[in-house]
Amino acid sequence: HESELVCLDAYRAQQSSSGSVTEGSKTTLVASSCKARNDVASAAIRLWDSKKGTCVGILKGGHRSTVSTMSFSLDGKYLASSGKDRRICIWKRVNTDVSESGYELSAAVDSAHKRIVWSVHFCPK
Repeated sequence: HESELVCLDAYRAQQSSSGSVTEGSKTTLVASSCKARNDVASAAIRLWDSKKGTCVGILKGGHRSTVSTMSFSLDGKYLASSGKDRRICIWKRVNTDVSESGYELSAAVDSAHKRIVWSVHFCPK
């Protein structure tokens, strides 16, 4: 990011080609956002593979201002985000490989609230 970080969220996936779960096969995907300048391009969410320390994707087009909150669903299939633009976005994972970004905008609601949305979360079943 080119500005200060505003929020983070992480999803820890169990990954193994054989279907078994081992400590070394866990991948943590971290979503981050920074304070958006006066352009829509800086209102992006970056996805990071914490194991490799690399940015694996940038989610653009969902927000028009600073993203203030994000939350992965428990299974990592969805990422919810919202912020100063009062827009709530749902990003859906379209790639099964967690170490790649593979998320695309699935739904967006403009002016979801009258004021800034400070928190979004998925409720477990």
